[in-house]
Amino acid sequence: MQKIQGADGMRAIACLLVLVHHLSQRMFPFANSEGWQLAQFIGMSFNVGVSVFFVLSGMLLAKPFWEAHFAGASAPRLGVYAVRRAARIVPGFYLVTVVFFLLQSVILTQPADNPDQWLRLATSLTFTTGLHWSTFFPNMLNGPLWSISLEVISYILLPFCLLPLFRLRLPRGAAFASVYCLSIFGLIFAANAAVHYFFHTPDAGKGWEFGLQGGAKYWLPNYNPIGFFAQFWLGSCTAGIITMIQSAAWRGRARQLGLFDLFAVLALVSGTGLLIWTMTQRTGEFALGWQQQPYHFPYFAGLTGLALICGAHSRWIGAALDNRLFRYIASVSFGVYLWHFGIMEVINKVWIPDYRYFGMRDGVLFWQLTGIVVAVTFAIGTASFYFLERPMMRWAKRRFESGLVESAKVGTTVNVA
Repeated sequence: MQKIQGADGMRAIACLLVLVHHLSQRMFPFANSEGWQLAQFIGMSFNVGVSVFFVLSGMLLAKPFWEAHFAGASAPRLGVYAVRRAARIVPGFYLVTVVFFLLQSVILTQPADNPDQWLRLATSLTFTTGLHWSTFFPNMLNGPLWSISLEVISYILLPFCLLPLFRLRLPRGAAFASVYCLSIFGLIFAANAAVHYFFHTPDAGKGWEFGLQGGAKYWLPNYNPIGFFAQFWLGSCTAGIITMIQSAAWRGRARQLGLFDLFAVLALVSGTGLLIWTMTQRTGEFALGWQQQPYHFPYFAGLTGLALICGAHSRWIGAALDNRLFRYIASVSFGVYLWHFGIMEVINKVWIPDYRYFGMRDGVLFWQLTGIVVAVTFAIGTASFYFLERPMMRWAKRRFESGLVESAKVGTTVNVA
């Protein structure tokens, strides 16, 4: 599959958004000027980086399917798809899961602070934590690991939505693809409505004041796997549009005129404006999203998709996004995402008690701790990528490349995603 221009830059932006979001939470806002308060609250709105990750992952994983579909080829092999996904996700996630399971067992000595720890460990290792509020947050020291379960569930759902394009011998034109994508959206929204209707969390102990499990009761059913798959599927549709534009007769002229660059900039600026507007209006967390979905879906996710589509065909913006620094951040972003919050919580529990949500009033100490967190996080994320994640991904790639060679020797055809 051809590398998608601008994708590394968008991954880096998503990583930085999530990192700034969690760092911003630690400072007590009302000890600062109104300007700094606004800046902090805007930073706290950067949790939308999770949405960027979902749209981006959906786009990258669906791209080989759409390329095969429009080329009239057979579907990518699911075995290749599954092993490569496992090689990318499992080693790094299992390492951080075991490390923070041991840390929480030592640091959180009260049962009330570490409920259902063995159940949460079991569901973490099977990527099923997102199916119930009691396990939604896999680790009491590292809450952001919640999204990994929902992402893996999206990995599983994606082929079920794309394979009918091949198995049923459906038309392979752009018009039918558009109708098909919208039809899948309709099924997702119907299923999400059913989840909201039938699955409610108990009111007792609901709310962030009751800890992470109370927060999970507050988030669910809005943060459910089906609803999040809508963001993933939007990324898949983004991949379909990128593939269609690649063979469009007008693509070269539009690229030469800089139209893709113009609309990429408009998408990025509009996404930033949406975040600023929501913070100044003090809208509720689920106020804007369809079916009360988080991260202002589909508006912010749609702007992310537009930026990816236009960046992929642009003359300048895609290359600017894929600068050397952003390529590095993109490469280590998975490790940074997995480790950053847990590092912050360990600092809070064993060193600086005030380093908690809205707890820091000492601005100098806050920025010193921010520097420490960023440095340690990127050091661990870099080590995780170069010594664990990349070797496993290369192993998976070599395994199927060797399989392709062996199959060619006996005259069979292997379709490698």
